[in-house]
Amino acid sequence: MNFPNVAAVLQDALNSVQVPHPDGLDEPVVALSQDRYFSYWTYARGSYEIDDDIWGLFVTASIDNASIVADIEKALLLTGKFVKEEVDFSEFR
Repeated sequence: MNFPNVAAVLQDALNSVQVPHPDGLDEPVVALSQDRYFSYWTYARGSYEIDDDIWGLFVTASIDNASIVADIEKALLLTGKFVKEEVDFSEFR
């Protein structure tokens, strides 16, 4: 089973558009030097960043994080390809 294309899922679900990263992190030289690729997306309720590196994929929002992450979570869960797992972070102290 292939890992779903998170950027495409979010683009379709949120009607988001990829735009240049405000900090220039989507430049090819960054991807080559850090083995990771950043992309920056905007949609009606805000913006988010996808950080795709060799160890994982991270989706973050620096402004209005709670509501944007909730939109992202909902979009991913609705595909049926993702599940939400509860984690007790106190175990990792």
